[in-house]
Amino acid sequence: MGVDFKPVDLFDFLEDFDGGVNQTRSPLKLPRTTLSGAVNVTVRDDFAHHRPVYVKRTLSFETPAVQAAFESGKFQGREFYIPDNGPQGLVVAISGVLYDCSINGVTIIVRQVSDAATHQDANADQHWLVPAEKWIIWNDGINNPIFFNVNFPSWGGVTDPGGKKCVRSNWARSIGYATSTTASFIIPAVNSTVLAVPFSAVTNLYVGSVITIGTFGMFAVQKITGLNVDLMNVNAGPIGVEIPTTSMVTWVNQIGFQLPPGRMGVYGRGRVWISLIDGKQFLAGDIRGGASGTPAQNYRDAVLYITENLYIVGGGTFSVPGPLGSISAMRFIANLDMSLGQGPLQVLTATNVFSCNAPVDRLTWQSMTNPILTEALITNGGKGQDSTVVENGDLMFRSIDGLRSLILGRRDFNVWGNTPISEEVSNVLGLDDPGLLRFASAIVFDNRYLLTTHPIAGPHGVFWKGLVPLNFDPVSSLRGKLPSVYDSGIWNGLNVLSLVLGDFNDVERAFAFVWNDNITAIELWEILKDNYANLADQNGATSIPITFRFDSASLKFGQEDIRGRQLLRLLDGEIQVEDLVGTVCFDVYYKPDQYPAWIPWFAWCECQDTTPPNSQPGFRPRMGLGEPSANVYDASNNRPLREAYTFQIRIVIQGHCTFVGARFKAVTIPQPSFAPQSVRPFCPVP
Repeated sequence: MGVDFKPVDLFDFLEDFDGGVNQTRSPLKLPRTTLSGAVNVTVRDDFAHHRPVYVKRTLSFETPAVQAAFESGKFQGREFYIPDNGPQGLVVAISGVLYDCSINGVTIIVRQVSDAATHQDANADQHWLVPAEKWIIWNDGINNPIFFNVNFPSWGGVTDPGGKKCVRSNWARSIGYATSTTASFIIPAVNSTVLAVPFSAVTNLYVGSVITIGTFGMFAVQKITGLNVDLMNVNAGPIGVEIPTTSMVTWVNQIGFQLPPGRMGVYGRGRVWISLIDGKQFLAGDIRGGASGTPAQNYRDAVLYITENLYIVGGGTFSVPGPLGSISAMRFIANLDMSLGQGPLQVLTATNVFSCNAPVDRLTWQSMTNPILTEALITNGGKGQDSTVVENGDLMFRSIDGLRSLILGRRDFNVWGNTPISEEVSNVLGLDDPGLLRFASAIVFDNRYLLTTHPIAGPHGVFWKGLVPLNFDPVSSLRGKLPSVYDSGIWNGLNVLSLVLGDFNDVERAFAFVWNDNITAIELWEILKDNYANLADQNGATSIPITFRFDSASLKFGQEDIRGRQLLRLLDGEIQVEDLVGTVCFDVYYKPDQYPAWIPWFAWCECQDTTPPNSQPGFRPRMGLGEPSANVYDASNNRPLREAYTFQIRIVIQGHCTFVGARFKAVTIPQPSFAPQSVRPFCPVP
């Protein structure tokens, strides 16, 4: 320490945060354009401001009894619904009862649409709702599915004068039959037909039935004339071998031909694809417009049937390998330059992703030489149906270790580091209970991927304390493609049971079914978009100010090189905001070096009257912080806490404004060239 030491004023600043949030790297290693932490923040348009507004929507129930059952029940599943006629809505299963939430603007009418004959299991932790054409297929993993259509009562040639909106599938297990041949014949080539094979009886045998003859294999019945049957070879062999007289013939007939009990599913390529209750098998229903449909429905109701399951090889169930877990999600990815715009079905387990590339025409399945079901991704699969989302041509899903992308996972397959795309917020997602991830939900809304986090299991369902927002704006610009960024570590404020997205009168809207533990009731809230005009929305959107905070990277005041760093004393600061509305309160904190706690610096409030005629938001170009207190001391390092080599800044804002920038002043203070030799005693052994 020389006598000629001259203090030097140094300055540092904060401005835009186009790097988003990275909560896992040391603040010392982050650029000042990246936040080390944030809550309820978005960095969209570079500057930091509060997350979008959540608005509670008022629900109008048809009766007080329906309201009581809805609000106090157990949440089990939800889906967006588009009827042929009438407003779009949300369908939700609560305690085994199905409700239709019809949405027209901010008017939401809730009706119970299932009855005693069409309720599902009230105690199941999870139900699955699959939209297909104008129906919702409601599965509980136990009972036959329920088909909901708000435009009933006429369906399948049956008219219900009571206006029933739910019908239970007529599926029933198969019954086996047997007969025998009365003459020998030669096995033809596969897909070739042998004519007029005589049977001893043909009772309960139908065109389309698949029969097994002895140990030779399977044939499909093409025609029945008296006791003579035309047979097409499915997989029997050896070709050219004679099947002797009186060979045993067996087959099964399905009693009910509608969809069987199942779990999650998806509608694509003109068919409903359903995971069966064993969690391993999945099947495809009949194609839209097929012969199993009815003229009254223009044969669209064929999607609710499984009559095309003629060949075990070509039309039966598919199955994922046993050691790889149960099916957790099913989605179709987009594929350009295809007639339906849909690529192969993606079937996810917790550890793998399978691609099922079945052609639209089921009759070609059994003649394919390449596998229909292949592995698309190994070691990292999805955990839940509602958190698996198709975005453009990619599939994004919640995995055991965070958020993953199918495209990026396949790209990194040949390298060692196949990692999730959520490392920046892994300290948030890493706290989630793995056993509850199957209840997670996600949506892509307002050019963001929103994923639920921090689950809590309760008697009314699993609710999530926050959302993790991944902002796609940086990758959406014509000025150059940058990586997407996380707006915030977490958005809180709601106990989200499930997120759901839909197009309502050509307007994309996002909703959340919410558990309100203050009044112990299930509610419906809407997540608004970013634009400021939404603050004027109905139902008191501005009545509860949003509190948001963000933590800076370590400010080094130009001393990037550790070899010549000098000890600093934090002297002053000022911050700048715009778009200020109403009363906005500020709390500023600082953290010296690696000190474990935040030190209060200064707190105050600003007011901007936006009532007419003073209706414009305000701005504050310079709001001073003053000098931090010299009386707050760090005993372990024997110095005031306002003296350090680097400083982090935390800014907490309650109310509506946009943070534009901040400037800070520090001064160098004398210090030895090197610290004296450490002579402290060893710490005592506990």
